[in-house]
Amino acid sequence: MLLKPRNLRMKMFGLLVLSALYSTAFAARAFAATASTELQQGIASYNASDHPRAVSLLHMHLSKNQNDAVAHYYLANSLLKLGQQDKANVEYRKAYELSKDPTLRQYCVQALQKAAAGQKVAAEQSEPRELTKEESDVAKSLERIKRQSETAKDNKIRNGAADAKDKLVRGNHDVRQLEAERDMKIHNLLQPDAYSITGNPIYLDHTADIEAVKRDYANRIKEAQILAKEEASVKNAEVAKEASTMLADVDNLRSQLTDTHHLPGTPPLQATGTNFYTRQYGDPRSSSVRKPAPPVDELLATPEKMILDSHTKDGGNKYRIVKDPMMAEQDKLKNHSPGTDLKVKGTLIRK
Repeated sequence: MLLKPRNLRMKMFGLLVLSALYSTAFAARAFAATASTELQQGIASYNASDHPRAVSLLHMHLSKNQNDAVAHYYLANSLLKLGQQDKANVEYRKAYELSKDPTLRQYCVQALQKAAAGQKVAAEQSEPRELTKEESDVAKSLERIKRQSETAKDNKIRNGAADAKDKLVRGNHDVRQLEAERDMKIHNLLQPDAYSITGNPIYLDHTADIEAVKRDYANRIKEAQILAKEEASVKNAEVAKEASTMLADVDNLRSQLTDTHHLPGTPPLQATGTNFYTRQYGDPRSSSVRKPAPPVDELLATPEKMILDSHTKDGGNKYRIVKDPMMAEQDKLKNHSPGTDLKVKGTLIRK
């Protein structure tokens, strides 16, 4: 049966529409599969600590699925691991706004609260702390020492450079003197050796003597030039060494002023009165002398309440002093095991 032209056109149009619908559906399924793969790979990369790759994959997924809260959340986590806190906060907010899952929203809130707390702590830590009087005195002394040492170093270098230059100047002066002596000797050799009865000058051949004078003075001039350069170089090296020693002295001063531990009975260096040229030490008998902190096993309780807490170490019984004797005593007496000695003030009280 033959179709009329109008019916044929309608049937062909229907086939085209169905074909387009099938193509669109297939493309949508392929798009969803690709997007799902990128999300899964991004999450897997995050779990594998490959955060740069996770960021790349999640960005690709979100370029096609902008309202995916899970993708925004994992992207935020990845950015946070890479140290990009501000960008992570933006993604956490997007995930919170897009998600309807209470657990995911709670995680976003916790992450944002933690970030805010961290920024607050960082701001508080960046605020300058008011210095104590001792710290202020030390800071002033260090600044004074730095200023004085820099001035002394500049003067030392400047004076050393002047001395080195003077060595070269004196060397040039010696060279000119030698050249003048050479020229005078050559001049004398060129004078008449005698005069005839008629008064005519008589010259002998002094060519060899003149050449010998030139060679001798050439060597002496070269030695004078080398000596001047060596003396200038030695002077520069001395100045550099003295400047280095000066810096070491400054570092030593800084260490002494900022050191909080001293050997018992040794006088500490005082900030007040100390500068680059002067040292002011405290009285070693004074109570202001700072003492080192006691070791862990040193006496921390009062002698009246001293408790030795027994324990086994290196195959033998050792005793250490505990900080809170009353509580330790009660605990040890209550949980005492037979065969363990417990001593108070050196007296055996429980065995």
